[in-house]
Amino acid sequence: MLYKPMIPDRLDQLESLMVDVLQKIDELIEEQSELLDMALQPDQSSETPPKSGTNLITSTQRQLGNIKASQKILCADLKRVKISQASLQAGQDLILEILRENFPNHIS
Repeated sequence: MLYKPMIPDRLDQLESLMVDVLQKIDELIEEQSELLDMALQPDQSSETPPKSGTNLITSTQRQLGNIKASQKILCADLKRVKISQASLQAGQDLILEILRENFPNHIS
């Protein structure tokens, strides 16, 4: 298929199509925003939030719990890494000391 340059008619068609698509996307975003607002607002007839809001809160709390647990594991791992690093540094210092004693002219 040969490339056809955009001519004014095709540009006009494309522009109207893009406007239509962007309007539909804007409508979808607005609808999603309204649904989210409804889900997060408490039910007017009761003191408890709607089920979807409760599910969102529960899910968020569970994710926060998972993050905190992961953070504790990472802190423990970091402590082990620091201990290992200190042990390696001590071992390197000892090796360097031995090399300096045995090869004083080669190691500064």
